[in-house]
Amino acid sequence: MWEIKINEFFYNPDSIFGIIFECIGEAPALIPFCYLAFVLVGLIFNKWDVRKNKRQYLALSCYLLLTLVITATIVEVLKISTNRMRFCDLGSGYEGYTPFYKAGEGGRSFPSGHASMSALSLLLVDLNEMHAIFKNKVGLYAFSLLFTLLVVLSRLIMGAHYLTDLLFGFLISLFVRLLTKKSLSFLQRKSL
Repeated sequence: MWEIKINEFFYNPDSIFGIIFECIGEAPALIPFCYLAFVLVGLIFNKWDVRKNKRQYLALSCYLLLTLVITATIVEVLKISTNRMRFCDLGSGYEGYTPFYKAGEGGRSFPSGHASMSALSLLLVDLNEMHAIFKNKVGLYAFSLLFTLLVVLSRLIMGAHYLTDLLFGFLISLFVRLLTKKSLSFLQRKSL
């Protein structure tokens, strides 16, 4: 029950910080769609160098979308199959609590969708590798990881997840991103 103790320590559902990051926590899931819109506008209006390098732009768009879809699918399948009850839905005696590796009795706690989607902010690093927008790569990594950490913390504060939910959500996103990137050779190019 170490997870319960961690949740008890952080739980504060009235926290403004928790509410704000609950609202914006899944925003990085929009990155693939924003990039695809950028590419389509470039193709339609013959802007930038999109027409000249359309294969690379479209390949990167596919990578971003594929990473999002695979991550979201894995998270949803696990949520449905584990049925883990959220901390905020437990009774006063914490009845209904189950460890992440056992099937629960009704809930969508494991793994955290917010943690997995916020970790997709690392896709900005991939975009930067292709387009060299930001010179400070370490700063971009730090921003992405800090954003993810703040979202993860907000989920503990709101009582929506346990630490294992958050850790697995983050790891799923990270694993899918790395595996997808590794399997698609076009991303080995440094810049367009």
